[in-house]
Amino acid sequence: MSIEFVVLAAGSATRMEGASKLSQQIGDRNIVGSVIQNLQDAGAGKITVIYGDRWGLDDLQLPKHVIALRNANSEAGMGGSIALAVANLSPDTERVLVALGDMPLVKPETLSLLILKSASGHANIWAPTFQGKRGNPVIF
Repeated sequence: MSIEFVVLAAGSATRMEGASKLSQQIGDRNIVGSVIQNLQDAGAGKITVIYGDRWGLDDLQLPKHVIALRNANSEAGMGGSIALAVANLSPDTERVLVALGDMPLVKPETLSLLILKSASGHANIWAPTFQGKRGNPVIF
């Protein structure tokens, strides 16, 4: 089954008081870079990052192989970013993993397990749970 990977990075980070949350460093890379690395470590191929108007591509410092799409209407919410990502999926894509750009602590092992479970076809939407609560990332 073909799967693509999307990182949502168009949020305004209003609690950061003018700083780009996703460009903050964790070790040797920024937050969104850590999310991308975790996806790669879990076996991700094509990765697309959806970014907004508040922060530019220079702030995100994305690896060259990552596709970047600008959501010109990012203040309207996450739904618009997801719609933009879905509109740009390859025609043969059967599943899409949607990760949040500000969640660098989701381990590659968790991502790999989620990907493996979603391949079973037993459900249309897959999400991890922790202490009985659904979380992110989500696979559709």
